[in-house]
Amino acid sequence: MSGEMDANAVKAVPRPPAARSWSRLDGVDLLRALAIFGVLLNHVSIRLLLAKVPFTAGLPHQLTRTLFSNGQTGVQIFFAVSGFLITSTSLRRWGSLPSVNIREFYRLRFARIAPLLLTLLAVFTVLHAANVTIFVVHAKTGGLGRALLAALTFHVNVLEANRGYLPPAWDVLWSLSVEEMFYLFFPLKVTRRFSSGLSFDADYTLSKSLDDASDTGTTNAEYNLPQNAGAPGLESAPSSFDHRHRFTANAVYDLPFARGSNGWLHRMLGDWRGSGILMIQSGAPFTVNLSSAGDVANISLIGGNNVERPNLVADPNSGPRTPAEWFNTAAFTLPAQYTFGNAGRNIVIGPGLANLDLSLQKEWTLREHQTIQFRFDAFNALNHPNFNLPGRIYGASNFGVITSAQDSRQLQFALRFVF
Repeated sequence: MSGEMDANAVKAVPRPPAARSWSRLDGVDLLRALAIFGVLLNHVSIRLLLAKVPFTAGLPHQLTRTLFSNGQTGVQIFFAVSGFLITSTSLRRWGSLPSVNIREFYRLRFARIAPLLLTLLAVFTVLHAANVTIFVVHAKTGGLGRALLAALTFHVNVLEANRGYLPPAWDVLWSLSVEEMFYLFFPLKVTRRFSSGLSFDADYTLSKSLDDASDTGTTNAEYNLPQNAGAPGLESAPSSFDHRHRFTANAVYDLPFARGSNGWLHRMLGDWRGSGILMIQSGAPFTVNLSSAGDVANISLIGGNNVERPNLVADPNSGPRTPAEWFNTAAFTLPAQYTFGNAGRNIVIGPGLANLDLSLQKEWTLREHQTIQFRFDAFNALNHPNFNLPGRIYGASNFGVITSAQDSRQLQFALRFVF
């Protein structure tokens, strides 16, 4: 009996819970958290107007600039992660993207976001009414009612671009506005598949990105340094990678030739597939700076570059839009001695892009694990000129002139043996 009791006692001992293994989604959540942290650091930098704060003392300048002025990288990672999560969740729930139930999709999203959003706005409203400084929405940004409307319709980022920054505590709604655009437009993505062998996919994106520096160093669009180090808040403007409109489409067509045939006829003419990718996007903004010989503000050059800007006297985007003069160069004048120019950062819009890539391919199966693939590609098939940025240095001989473009039409043949 004692033996039986001992056995029962052993059986009664509970097993310790199994250790939770690291999953792929844990890594995705960590990546998203790091991206959000990067965006928050960027907001801290903007709020403090790039002033040195105690915890940056002693850190290398390049490191602090990367941490505090590189929020667009965090935003881009956050966008990519959000897109992955939306897509993977939808695939698990409905099996395929064309099977997404749009009404159910929006109902689930509303049930998830509405209670928390309304609670947050209620708290902000009470704190605004109590006149708590960091929650008070001033009249210049439209007042409390305008801010609440922007939050409920997910365009806080647009409001801040047009009216100026809301109180610091409202910054979380900026990121929410951007993320919700993914959820609002995701089910509306056009995807059609036909039994005749044709499938196509099309997307249109309307976006707006703002920052005070779009990179950690000089790019072909700007120097990414403030004109007046004493007023870096004046550098807030559309990002130099802000393509406001973007349309992309792709199609795949299984050519019908010799579809029901066999033998050598099928081997030569059957199973050909044509595809195409179309991208059309508007131009991104860039900054006009004075030449290195035009240091009118007497602040000296930085890294051999003059970060000062000219005065603006007309609309620079009313130019002829030709390679000889892309923008209205007469819209700029030299500032008075010992003054900064009043032209803003990234106020001129560069050339857009229109590109069509076409492909024709066929595959022959030799044996079970041996195939030959033939492919013919035409990049920029229409040979459309996609210009690079014009000269942006006021006073230079190439000011406003486009001197280069992206690749013209390129044809490529490829034959590959896969085993």
